[in-house]
Amino acid sequence: MGGCEVRGAHSIFLIKNMNFFILNTLCTSRINFVVREAWQNYFFNSKALLMGELLALHVCMYLLCF
Repeated sequence: MGGCEVRGAHSIFLIKNMNFFILNTLCTSRINFVVREAWQNYFFNSKALLMGELLALHVCMYLLCF
């Protein structure tokens, strides 16, 4: 009888660990997604800002030269 109880407790322990693993994986994936999305937004906004600055510089140079 003692063996069954130990196996049952072991199964519950494994199920709890599996649930924790799944939850941890989902949270990690969500965090990675949020970080990746934030980085992409930062990168594209920086690139757009840089292109805008280059365009403004080009216009100023054009106006100064002519």
